[in-house]
Amino acid sequence: MDPKTDDDTNELPYGDSRDSENYHEDGAEFDKKHKKVIDDTCNLGPKLADAFNERATGQCEEPPTKKMKRRNVLSKERASINIFDDVDDDYMMKIQKEGNVRYVPTSAMTGVESNVTRLCAAISGQIYGASSIEDFNLDNEDLQIKCEIIMFDTHKKLEVTSPPFVVVVMGKTMICGWRGSSTLMDWVMDVAFAPVASSRWITSAKSVRAQGGYCALIESDLSLHEHFLIKNIKDRGIEELVLTGHSLAGGLSQVAHLSIAGSRANTYSPWSDSALKKLTVRSIAFSAPMTTLNLDRANDPVSVSFVQDVGSNMCNIIYECDPVPRGYANVTFIQALMDDAIPQIVKGIAIPRVLKGIFGVHKKIVSALDGFIKSQSDLIKVAEYYRHIGKVIYYEDDESKPVTYIDKGFHYTKPKGSTQNLFYDLKYKPSDDCIGTATTNHLFLVKGPGLAYGLPKKPEEEKK
Repeated sequence: MDPKTDDDTNELPYGDSRDSENYHEDGAEFDKKHKKVIDDTCNLGPKLADAFNERATGQCEEPPTKKMKRRNVLSKERASINIFDDVDDDYMMKIQKEGNVRYVPTSAMTGVESNVTRLCAAISGQIYGASSIEDFNLDNEDLQIKCEIIMFDTHKKLEVTSPPFVVVVMGKTMICGWRGSSTLMDWVMDVAFAPVASSRWITSAKSVRAQGGYCALIESDLSLHEHFLIKNIKDRGIEELVLTGHSLAGGLSQVAHLSIAGSRANTYSPWSDSALKKLTVRSIAFSAPMTTLNLDRANDPVSVSFVQDVGSNMCNIIYECDPVPRGYANVTFIQALMDDAIPQIVKGIAIPRVLKGIFGVHKKIVSALDGFIKSQSDLIKVAEYYRHIGKVIYYEDDESKPVTYIDKGFHYTKPKGSTQNLFYDLKYKPSDDCIGTATTNHLFLVKGPGLAYGLPKKPEEEKK
């Protein structure tokens, strides 16, 4: 069935009271599906062991050279466009005029005009290489973008642990953006998905939890800068606050959205100032993971209402088979990616032939993975509660129109005959270079340049 392209046909993701019988957050149906997840993951063990055996006996090709060209994943019409140079270049791209998507999401999808979406993508892409305000190139006459950067906090000595944060003003719109994963600590924060509550929203939504690592980073930035933000919102007559970022930073923008929304209902918070009553808060994330869960969707209508209100002004724009937005709950997608990746990864590992059959290597690999997965069953169960609470705007490729999907949760059962575009309808597509393809898909929207612009050129391109 083809996905619907009319944005109005999709209900909000948290329409729990209307169809809660199709969502199982505990009980027999939940346990049955979770058990299948664990069993299917354990079944990857034999495939991993077989791949190692084949490598040890020379049945697969020799490992590739260190500099491996990325497979182009764009449409056939633009097959000449290369996104990556090689693996060693850390996020370095060949920036060409042709690298943009053909269609920009509509204002009905994002809540903002297309040039604001493009500006958010440019901020999210350019901040990766920025060390000062002068490194940004955001003004664009063709897109009618003229803006002012009023703050850029690199966190100085703490940059390796705290992603840089930038504030941009264009007219009556203020955009706050963060940098995505670039350091080891960023990756630690990505996997620190312990769901936590926050004093910023606990009085409005006692059942809502968010990704713990991101909550810590956002609490720090809001504590440092919220008075600066609020003063400028008042002084400049700002009508709309847009929070943005790519990957980890997209997750940060969503948690910031939750935090500010909760703070506005707190009498003691500066965000509850009557002068901010008409301020609209939105988040536009790119390739972000899931950040939010509701522990009691069936019996806590106040929390459901809070998440619906926030989700109505939140979107996550994703490209093709990017695995990051499937974390943490879409374990079936991640399993399919692992199933595809195992033989390709093992081909690149030099394994001595002597390991073949020695010490029961095959059996040990199977047993070790089986034991590890089963020991982490409860952790995986927590991951399954996460979901995207806003719209997921999906690009099948760079030529297609984006389509809106909604995420009702891993344990939601789609009713027979339903025509809704559900996030879990998007299945993994095998690739002959799954790691390269996944990386390209993940970076394309903000560095492909995808929806972005003004990205820096490489030295060799400057000479042309």
